[in-house]
Amino acid sequence: MPWPVSFGRWKELTDEGPDETALRENIRRFNKMLDANNLPDSTRAKIWGLTMAGLLGIKVN
Repeated sequence: MPWPVSFGRWKELTDEGPDETALRENIRRFNKMLDANNLPDSTRAKIWGLTMAGLLGIKVN
């Protein structure tokens, strides 16, 4: 599976607490990883959008 497709299907997991500071730090680190892998905006949108859809229970075709 090519990298962009693999990333598009990957979900981030964390063991950090739910407070806002930890969440912001986790998102910052995750974005650094996306930057380091030179992922295009279209793949980033799929990662964030599909992750949120999954968390909210929204089916996406």
